[in-house]
Amino acid sequence: MARRYGISTKLLVWTLLLVVVFCATSGWLIVRVSRNAELAEELVSRNHEIGVAARRMSERLESVQENIRRYSLLGADDATRFIVEDINTFGDILNAVLEKHPEMAGPWAPLSEEFSISIDPEAPADAALEGNPTIREWQGILRRTLEENRLEMQAHLRELEESGRMAVLAGFWGLMACLALGIGGSLLWAWRLNRSLSELRRGIREVRTGGLQTPVRVASRDEFGELGEASTEWALGSGPRSTCARSSCPCLVTRFAPR
Repeated sequence: MARRYGISTKLLVWTLLLVVVFCATSGWLIVRVSRNAELAEELVSRNHEIGVAARRMSERLESVQENIRRYSLLGADDATRFIVEDINTFGDILNAVLEKHPEMAGPWAPLSEEFSISIDPEAPADAALEGNPTIREWQGILRRTLEENRLEMQAHLRELEESGRMAVLAGFWGLMACLALGIGGSLLWAWRLNRSLSELRRGIREVRTGGLQTPVRVASRDEFGELGEASTEWALGSGPRSTCARSSCPCLVTRFAPR
């Protein structure tokens, strides 16, 4: 005998499908939103801060070079004071960045080394215009940092854009799946119920008008199918009869009357 599934079981399976689709869509969206939040935090807390710090340090070094030229070419006495101030500011920015982002200690290791600046007022003008070689090396390191940081930020922005697009698509298709299961399942369920009820009503009308002409056929393995089979058996006389002994008693079961 074929296994039967009750109406409550079918409703439970249908509901579970809706819940699974909804939870899967929600879980995917949560994962993508979490990843987007991580990327945004990294962009703000790391890439942006390192980029701003590198530009500020580069500006301080450029100011140092400019004051070295001023002192070498013009003998400006205040240039030495500006050089010291710029170097101190440079060191403060460097220490703050390394404290918050220790991963930069490797790429910026030369920036942390001690160095001395010797300024010769009698040096040739060409040498004065070239500036301090250590400062030029540091500026090159900061330029590479800015370029790498820019490329990394672009990669993060592309990943954010792709992640947002995937989240939109996942939400859209998840919503479509829920609507398809909800509306489509409701329409299918209503159609099957209506067909089963129509067949049962037909059998009842035929029994009331003199006899069942054709068996009640309900093509579903649930309570409606059992009811259709029971109705056919009852109408054909294979089911339980009335205990009334009179042959003319209206309690007798109506028998199958073929056309």
